[in-house]
Amino acid sequence: MPGNKCLAEGATAGAVLVWDGDGTPNLAFERTVLWRGFGEKTEGHERCISIPVLVEKTADALRSQYLAWIFALGEAEIQGKRAVEHLLIRQQLSFWWLGSPAQKFNISAKSLVPDAIKLLALEKLLLVDGADSILLISDNAPLADCFGAYAKTLKIDFEWRRLSHSQDYPLRQKSIYLRLPPVVRAFFSLARFCITRLPAALRHTHRSSSELADVSFFDVLVHLEKSAFETGRFVSNYWSSLVEKLSDSGVRTNWFHIFHPQPAIPTMAEAASLVERFERNADGWEFHGVVDILPPVSTLFRAVRDFMLLQRAVRRIDGFQSSVVLSGSALNLWPLLADEWRESLTGPAALMECLRIGLFERVLSRVPRQRMGIYICENQPWEMALIHAWRSNGHGQLIAVPHSTIRYWDLRYFYDPRSYDERGAQCLPMPDLYALNGPVAKATALSGGYPVERIVEVEALRYLHLAAYVDAESGTTETLRVLVCGDFDSSTNDLIFKWLAGTVKALEGKTRYIFKPHPAFPYRIDSDFLAGVELLVDERPLSRLLQRCDVVVTSAITSAAVDAYCAGKNVVQILDGGRLNANALRGVAGVSQVRTIDEFADALRQISARQITVPLPYFLLDPSLPAWQNVILPGKRQNEVSLAT
Repeated sequence: MPGNKCLAEGATAGAVLVWDGDGTPNLAFERTVLWRGFGEKTEGHERCISIPVLVEKTADALRSQYLAWIFALGEAEIQGKRAVEHLLIRQQLSFWWLGSPAQKFNISAKSLVPDAIKLLALEKLLLVDGADSILLISDNAPLADCFGAYAKTLKIDFEWRRLSHSQDYPLRQKSIYLRLPPVVRAFFSLARFCITRLPAALRHTHRSSSELADVSFFDVLVHLEKSAFETGRFVSNYWSSLVEKLSDSGVRTNWFHIFHPQPAIPTMAEAASLVERFERNADGWEFHGVVDILPPVSTLFRAVRDFMLLQRAVRRIDGFQSSVVLSGSALNLWPLLADEWRESLTGPAALMECLRIGLFERVLSRVPRQRMGIYICENQPWEMALIHAWRSNGHGQLIAVPHSTIRYWDLRYFYDPRSYDERGAQCLPMPDLYALNGPVAKATALSGGYPVERIVEVEALRYLHLAAYVDAESGTTETLRVLVCGDFDSSTNDLIFKWLAGTVKALEGKTRYIFKPHPAFPYRIDSDFLAGVELLVDERPLSRLLQRCDVVVTSAITSAAVDAYCAGKNVVQILDGGRLNANALRGVAGVSQVRTIDEFADALRQISARQITVPLPYFLLDPSLPAWQNVILPGKRQNEVSLAT
């Protein structure tokens, strides 16, 4: 990039620099807006405004405003019908809820939703302070489009300069495959799906529906204990001891899994083989199947037909989004979502979701009426397909289980409160109940507008180990033992190890590092960090590793920080100003949340002197699972009482 000083030439008192880069620029602007930084102490830092800090200060208003804009997009009228109506793919299901805007998957490194939130924060600032001109220094082309339209509306000067010599923002850098039309790529993906599922389909045995139970569980085939592969018995971190409790209580269950490629289960054939072993070893109490095995040709053809009808609907309404702005706002945020919208409604994801709707319809039309269904909840597209298929086949109560934590800035879990009003066939697909795992999850959900009558509290199945936690090794060594929890995103892991490398020499005394990779996303540590550092890679359960550490280092996203907090460990979280603070411990006292490498080093140095805060109740942790039994077995328990009397 050219020298910093030349960029300041011609700057006026009302000129605003928006810096979308690392660190703090040394520029003579009246105001410098740091798009991803926290205002490190460098020359001129007193004139810097940190947008990440501003977002946190006005978080409630910004989150509500963004969710209201998403709601307005779905409600926008085009040719006499709302967008959600144009995208009806079944009589009771609109594909709107399966598309990226409504999904709001903002914790992905590629998501531009954080930029939309930041733009809303900056607009509030400029409404007060004003601006004569804006200079944006960024490689983010969609962000530049938003700034350009905003400046044009306000009739102020705008200039965009790139940080690097790259030709385009990473989302727009395309391989030969990505240059193909989305529809063409969609059919390539369908062909690949069929080819990779064929070996499993050829050996798949069909079961009579009369053998099945009347309680069904739905999950993704990940987070399995290692013992599940060794013994062939279903042991899942999603459901933990609930599986055994149900069989001990005489409850037969169906388990429907969605295949997700991972090192332990790389192919559908191996997934199908594994679930067959689960069933053989369950002594008749559990019936296991894979939802997304290769379906009959009729289901494939229907998915293709649905996809092509969806393309007609998308073409019919294309372009309406740019006209949807919130009252009192001059921002057009659509350029930030346009690429994801196009991909999620016209590319491979759209065709695969059309197929998944058919897969769930087929599965749930072939089973006896289910008294109850329970599914892992992250508000992903497959869940919307499940809810539709469950309802359309007349099954009983459906319960969503957010299996981990509900984080304030994880927007997948939040909708504009008006979305919860059941306004007809196009409304948000919802379960009958949300089974929340403790007081923190319940408070977060209620503050986000969840209907109180749809909430029930249950024990936190993934965290029951915290009830009996004993730190047997606490205080037994002078070595500082640092447990590093890997993230699902490799760039976040890069940042963590970059900061660790910068603090190794700053720490006095001996330090030992343990790295636990994310179970579904392995990460290779840079060899430069390994040189001269005592580090052990350990993939054992977190509950065991917590006994061997003094401090736990995590990103602001991972829920592993909650395990450490509930176990009474020192927790240091590395915040990333490029994203939103999607942190399960946001606002919790006694947790170190660091924004710079200097703050990180200070936090590690002070560990030995820090008083560990006694954790507030976060989860329900009764290992006998009384709340779960009340949810699943109310009739059985009542009958037992009647017989006893």
